[in-house]
Amino acid sequence: MTDTVVLKAEQREVGSKHAAKIRALGKLPGVIYGHKQEPKAIAVEYKAFLDALHHGHRLFDMEVDGTKETLLVKDVQFDHYGKDVIHADFMRVDLTEKAHVTVSIVLKGDAPGAVKGVVETEMDHVEINCLVTSIPETIDVSIRNLEVGDSIYAKDVKLPFGAELLSDPDAVIVHCVAKKKAMEQPEEESDSPQEPEMIREKKSDDQD
Repeated sequence: MTDTVVLKAEQREVGSKHAAKIRALGKLPGVIYGHKQEPKAIAVEYKAFLDALHHGHRLFDMEVDGTKETLLVKDVQFDHYGKDVIHADFMRVDLTEKAHVTVSIVLKGDAPGAVKGVVETEMDHVEINCLVTSIPETIDVSIRNLEVGDSIYAKDVKLPFGAELLSDPDAVIVHCVAKKKAMEQPEEESDSPQEPEMIREKKSDDQD
């Protein structure tokens, strides 16, 4: 179950200049929306929010000017360096409702096929629909039985109770291919430099 963290926030003025001032004060600009209510521009404590986010929390009981709302983080925006969070979107939710979320995949174990082959990851997340109280921080996928030629598909992933897979069920999460096949492309690329060498020799003859 996803724990709910309590945060305090205050309403703010909109606009890039006001947002810059808010960040300078150690707060994060954000917006609350959903449940057919008017969007609300807020400023939340940056460090408290970021600490909770890094620990996998997505649900928040947020007190805004004395009023508490249960919110789900729907999106965070980073600066152009991809380092610092500069804005967050929060959606009003009821603890009994479901939400469409993206969950990261974590591969667990060592694949026996890695001895003679190469393990290749094709997807690092899946999209699911589940209760907001059951949103997992990550989804573990075991590769302990993965042999050369084997694949694990999105439909093979174990989801939280009551969750529905929204990603393509036949999408490959991870597979193991033979080393020879995996190395075919690099070998072809290593042979290609011969052609530029012949071109250079031809240019040299023309110049003489």
